[in-house]
Amino acid sequence: LEPGVVQPQQWRPEPGQLTPLQVTAWCGVARKP
Repeated sequence: LEPGVVQPQQWRPEPGQLTPLQVTAWCGVARKP
């Protein structure tokens, strides 16, 4: 996953994850140097 802003289910997807329409939150993702 590239750094940026994503929906939580895209951060660590697992089988049976929620669809984008079921989640209204967004998360910031970054890499620590």
